[in-house]
Amino acid sequence: MTWYDDAAILREAVSHAIEGYKGQVAARWHVIPVAFKKFAVREEVLVTTQEHPETPLDLRAGDQGGGLFDVDDAVVTRRILRVGAMVGEDDADFLYGMNTFTYIKFDIEDAAGVIFPFDMVMNEGDGDANTGFFAVVWTRTFGHDGAEVAHCTTCGDLETRIRWLDESILHRYVPHQGLCPSTTDKHLTREVDDNTIDRDLHREFFESSLGYSGLEVSFDDDRNQLELLMAVAAKLNEKPALFPTVVPQPLLEKATSAYLKDVLRGVPTDVWQCTGSYLASAIFHDQDGCPPFRDVDQWD
Repeated sequence: MTWYDDAAILREAVSHAIEGYKGQVAARWHVIPVAFKKFAVREEVLVTTQEHPETPLDLRAGDQGGGLFDVDDAVVTRRILRVGAMVGEDDADFLYGMNTFTYIKFDIEDAAGVIFPFDMVMNEGDGDANTGFFAVVWTRTFGHDGAEVAHCTTCGDLETRIRWLDESILHRYVPHQGLCPSTTDKHLTREVDDNTIDRDLHREFFESSLGYSGLEVSFDDDRNQLELLMAVAAKLNEKPALFPTVVPQPLLEKATSAYLKDVLRGVPTDVWQCTGSYLASAIFHDQDGCPPFRDVDQWD
C-alpha cells in the first residue's frame, strides 16, 4: 500500500499541489525536483573510453523516482561519457573512483516566477581522494539535446569548482534576495567565524547542499546564485524521498475532482471535473514522514 491509496492523504497532497506546492526543497531553495535515475558503470571501462570512446559503456540501471524519466539510454550514455571526459581532462586518476552516476532532472524558479529546466549528470566524488563532486549540467529541452551550461569539478581539499558557461541565462535569471550566503573572492568555505553576519544562512546552505568543504564559483554575488544552487541540486542525489510521486491518473482525477467540488461550490459539475483532469500526475508528498532535505550538523 502506497501513501496515495489513503484518500485523505491524497486529498491533502492534491490541495497542496493546487496551491502551488512544489516540495520542501523548492519551498526553501527554489530548486524543484522532477525525476532521477541512477546508473552503474565499470570504472575500468570509463577509463578505457578516454582513449577509445567507441568502447561500450555497459550501463546498468539502478533506482529511479519522481516523475516520468523519459531520457533514453543513448543520451544517458553520451552524457556520462561527457562527464568522464571533463574529469579526464583534469586528472584521469579520478575516473578510477567513478562507478555510479545519478541523472537528475530539476527546475529552478527565479524571483520573477520564471522556471528554468535543467538536467544534471553527477558523481558524488571520492572522499578517500578528497575530491568535490563532479557534474555536467544541461538545459532541458524537448526534441533535441540541451546545451551544456555548467561544469562542476574538484578543486582544493573536498571542494568543488562550479563554472557557469552560458551567460545569457544569467542575464535572464532574476535572483532571489538573500537566498544564498555571500562569497569571498568567489569562494565559499564551509567553516566560518561565529561573527560572520550570515553565519546561520551559511550553515543552512552547507547542510542543504553537496558543498562538502567549500565551493568556488565563476561570478560575484550579484550573478552566482545559479552556480551555488547547482550544489543544492546535486544533494538531491541523496534524497530520493523528496522527489514527486506519480499517482495513477484515475485516483488523481478522483481526488482532485472531489477536492475542487468542495472548494468550488455552485460551479457546474463538468467544470470542476474538467479542471481536475489537468493536474500533473507527479505529486509531492514530502511534508510528513519524509526525512528533511537539510542534514543538520554539529558545528564546533
